[in-house]
Amino acid sequence: MKKRQSWGIAFTYVGAVVGAGFSSGQEIWYFFARHQANGLLGVILVGISFTVLGPILFQLGKVLDIESYHRLFYNFLPAPLPLLFDLIYGFFLLGSVSVMLAGSGVVFSNLLGFPYFTGVLVAFVFVLVTLYLKVEGIFVVNGLLIPFLLLTTIITVVNYLSFTGVEQFKTLLIIKPVKPDWLIDALLYVSYNLVIAVAAMTGIVYREEREDIIRGSSWGGGLLFLLNLIIFMGLITAFHSSPQEEIPMFYLALKGGKVICLSYILALYFAMVSTAIANYYAFTRRLISLIKIKYESGLLISGLFVLPLVLSGFSTLVEKLYPIFGYLGFYILGYFFILYLREKVFS
Repeated sequence: MKKRQSWGIAFTYVGAVVGAGFSSGQEIWYFFARHQANGLLGVILVGISFTVLGPILFQLGKVLDIESYHRLFYNFLPAPLPLLFDLIYGFFLLGSVSVMLAGSGVVFSNLLGFPYFTGVLVAFVFVLVTLYLKVEGIFVVNGLLIPFLLLTTIITVVNYLSFTGVEQFKTLLIIKPVKPDWLIDALLYVSYNLVIAVAAMTGIVYREEREDIIRGSSWGGGLLFLLNLIIFMGLITAFHSSPQEEIPMFYLALKGGKVICLSYILALYFAMVSTAIANYYAFTRRLISLIKIKYESGLLISGLFVLPLVLSGFSTLVEKLYPIFGYLGFYILGYFFILYLREKVFS
């Protein structure tokens, strides 16, 4: 067991989940903060799910000796279900990467004053350069970017709460009526993100020791819970209705002055890039297995599928794609757990 590898897995897990929607605050507002007090229950439920279910799902490829997520379909499901699940997963990955690149464009245009597509192309090139180094490159990049994201998010929200007061946060948690839709949103959030993470992590951790996979995934789930909770606290305090900003967390960062503001812009961009890296890698591996081309060529060809979706815009993609993928993800996650239980209990 190597703690360095475990941390590499943990940071890569976080990197596969956080991104444009998560770190900007769009996801956290839509799925949690808009539910006020009940949203906190959703945050806790999602945190437990990420910490407990992540290790189970990510070691599935190791348990079944399968290196790529699509083999889990074709090896165990009757036709035509493998093809259907494979297509759904392809759209999952394409949608996720497009959200990350669209968010990168928003950062460059709205926050830095550069053209939208400049941000998209810079992120795209960064993704390609990292993935030319394959798994080692993914571990190194996430090991640098994710701690910076975590630290910057904590500083941004704590600084904001120091101005508004924690008491306001406590008041907001107790005055809102109970509504049942928080549970649906929390389950959708878990479903979508875990389905995407399985695709990214299966190929990345396949050659790692099983103990490292379990430990790293548990640590990663804990870090995701911490990030989710921190951003939730900031958003529920800052906004009493749907934010007009495409990047709600930037409003909080503005209260901290230039240093915090610039740090958060950088952290947000890193979060988007790290998620794009994980999901672009999974999509490319699937593409090259279909058309039998070299890995390096596949990296470039994958861009032909991803870049057109970026034209849809950032917030539109978050609100439209994520809930749809969440519902579809319930079926795929159920299938994964059946496979795991069959192997662990009945084999």
